[in-house]
Amino acid sequence: MEDKRLQALLEMIQEKRSKSEDQPLDLKEFQIGLKIGQGAFAMVRRVTHKETKAVIALKTYEKKNLKQDEAQQAVHNEITTLS
Repeated sequence: MEDKRLQALLEMIQEKRSKSEDQPLDLKEFQIGLKIGQGAFAMVRRVTHKETKAVIALKTYEKKNLKQDEAQQAVHNEITTLS
Protein backbone atom coordinates (compact mmCIF):
# COMPACT_ATOMS: atom_id res chain seq x y z
CA MET A 1 0.00 0.00 0.00
CA GLU A 2 2.80 2.44 0.87
CA ASP A 3 4.35 1.82 -2.57
CA LYS A 4 1.15 3.08 -4.21
CA ARG A 5 1.15 6.20 -2.05
CA LEU A 6 4.78 6.92 -2.84
CA GLN A 7 4.14 6.37 -6.54
CA ALA A 8 1.21 8.80 -6.41
CA LEU A 9 3.43 11.41 -4.75
CA LEU A 10 6.17 10.93 -7.34
CA GLU A 11 3.65 11.27 -10.15
CA MET A 12 2.35 14.49 -8.61
CA ILE A 13 5.88 15.88 -8.46
CA GLN A 14 6.53 14.95 -12.09
CA GLU A 15 3.28 16.58 -13.19
CA LYS A 16 4.11 19.82 -11.38
CA ARG A 17 7.64 19.83 -12.82
CA SER A 18 6.25 19.36 -16.33
CA LYS A 19 4.24 22.54 -15.78
CA SER A 20 7.52 24.35 -15.05
CA GLU A 21 6.73 24.98 -11.41
CA ASP A 22 9.94 25.94 -9.60
CA GLN A 23 8.89 24.28 -6.36
CA PRO A 24 6.88 21.14 -7.09
CA LEU A 25 6.02 20.68 -3.39
CA ASP A 26 5.27 22.98 -0.49
CA LEU A 27 5.96 22.18 3.15
CA LYS A 28 2.29 22.99 3.86
CA GLU A 29 1.39 19.82 1.95
CA PHE A 30 2.94 17.65 4.67
CA GLN A 31 2.14 16.65 8.22
CA ILE A 32 5.41 16.93 10.14
CA GLY A 33 6.13 13.96 12.39
CA LEU A 34 8.80 12.75 14.75
CA LYS A 35 12.49 13.50 14.47
CA ILE A 36 14.24 10.35 13.25
CA GLY A 37 17.78 11.61 13.00
CA GLN A 38 20.15 14.53 13.33
CA GLY A 39 23.58 15.30 11.97
CA ALA A 40 26.06 18.16 12.09
CA PHE A 41 24.11 20.34 9.66
CA ALA A 42 20.61 18.93 9.44
CA MET A 43 17.67 17.19 11.08
CA VAL A 44 15.59 14.41 9.53
CA ARG A 45 11.89 14.07 10.30
CA ARG A 46 9.22 11.62 9.26
CA VAL A 47 6.56 13.45 7.26
CA THR A 48 3.28 12.40 5.66
CA HIS A 49 2.01 13.95 2.45
CA LYS A 50 -1.53 15.07 3.28
CA GLU A 51 -3.09 14.22 -0.09
CA THR A 52 -1.43 10.91 -0.95
CA LYS A 53 -0.63 9.78 2.63
CA ALA A 54 2.89 8.82 1.46
CA VAL A 55 5.36 8.70 4.35
CA ILE A 56 8.85 9.99 3.59
CA ALA A 57 11.90 11.36 5.37
CA LEU A 58 12.44 15.12 5.14
CA LYS A 59 15.86 16.60 5.78
CA THR A 60 15.99 20.23 6.88
CA TYR A 61 18.98 22.50 7.33
CA GLU A 62 19.33 25.47 9.66
CA LYS A 63 20.87 28.38 7.77
CA LYS A 64 22.89 29.44 10.81
CA ASN A 65 24.79 26.14 10.59
CA LEU A 66 25.70 26.75 6.94
CA LYS A 67 27.68 29.98 7.17
CA GLN A 68 31.05 28.37 6.48
CA ASP A 69 31.98 27.62 2.87
CA GLU A 70 32.92 24.08 3.85
CA ALA A 71 29.45 23.38 5.25
CA GLN A 72 27.77 24.86 2.18
CA GLN A 73 29.91 22.73 -0.10
CA ALA A 74 29.07 19.59 1.89
CA VAL A 75 25.34 20.28 1.51
CA HIS A 76 25.73 21.06 -2.19
CA ASN A 77 27.61 17.77 -2.72
CA GLU A 78 24.92 15.83 -0.89
CA ILE A 79 22.12 17.40 -2.96
CA THR A 80 24.01 16.71 -6.17
CA THR A 81 24.60 13.10 -5.18
CA LEU A 82 20.98 12.47 -4.22
CA SER A 83 19.33 14.17 -7.17
